[in-house]
Amino acid sequence: MINLLKSEFYKLKTSKIFLVILLLNVLQSILCPILFSRTMTGKKVLIQVFLAQEFIGFFIFTGLFAAYYIGNEFSFRHIVNLISYGHKRRDIVLAKSIVYYFGITIINLLSPILITIINTLMNGYGEPFTFNSFIFIVEILFLMTLVYIGLSSIALLISFIFKNPLIIVFLFVIIDFISRSARFYSVQEQSIIKLIYDKTIFGQSLIILSNNISFIGTLKVILIVLITVAISTSLSIYFFEKVDIK
Repeated sequence: MINLLKSEFYKLKTSKIFLVILLLNVLQSILCPILFSRTMTGKKVLIQVFLAQEFIGFFIFTGLFAAYYIGNEFSFRHIVNLISYGHKRRDIVLAKSIVYYFGITIINLLSPILITIINTLMNGYGEPFTFNSFIFIVEILFLMTLVYIGLSSIALLISFIFKNPLIIVFLFVIIDFISRSARFYSVQEQSIIKLIYDKTIFGQSLIILSNNISFIGTLKVILIVLITVAISTSLSIYFFEKVDIK
């Protein structure tokens, strides 16, 4: 397992696509603060950047990265090589999951953190920066990281079931459309769609970014993420162990 993790982290570190994505994130983080109004500072900027990532299709991007990171492993038979070397399929799933979560988290936290820092240096935080301000930022980053991991676990499940990069991307476009539609209708108070959507991993980011999440709400987010990751990982291992790879 340790050797698998070292191998996966090395592949991620040397991945040209991963490095290009990081570079683009850094460039946009430098340019974006110029577009923000001087009245939008501090935590407002942090929340707006996260919401912008949701708007431009984080889940589709997660699918694209999964298609590249997992789907191509099947297409180029790297998975077959790992199995032939004697690695357990469960360990392969876990190693790839950990590194994939790490990559997705770095990619999606980089812009919010950098843009908030740069905007704060340019325009100030907008209010006295207290210990509570620091805790707020840490809480938002922590919970959004958990949500990204939860969504990424679904990406891995789809990738291990279907294996074909094109099918993976197509399914993610469909799922993203369904999620956006559900989010649109969930704004209606007490609607059945809202009740269901708010209890799925897809609805947690809006709850976190609502700026008034309670302690109980935080615990619910963590519980939903843990359940999502546990189910998705278990099913990924199950389907990967059942598939006949030649």
